Amino acid sequence: MNKSIDNRFQAFAERMKQEEVFDVVIDTFGYYYQLIDGGTDYISEEEIKSIIALSDLEGFVRAGQKVIPKTIMIKLNGGRVPACD
Repeated sequence: MNKSIDNRFQAFAERMKQEEVFDVVIDTFGYYYQLIDGGTDYISEEEIKSIIALSDLEGFVRAGQKVIPKTIMIKLNGGRVPACD
């Protein structure tokens, strides 16, 4: 992230931390926030790391189960109105 974007993003990050948003959400938002300034989401070969082992798969399952009650799903239909008979 360039310095200008980074400075603007910090206000969002601080607000999200105050609201107790998970770090992974803040990091993901920050990653995509840099795209507004011409950044890219291209992943180079050097950045790709293989997964050797998921040592704590059960931890991921527990974390997922913990957030399910707080999760919403938004389905978009591309602006189309379903056909009415």
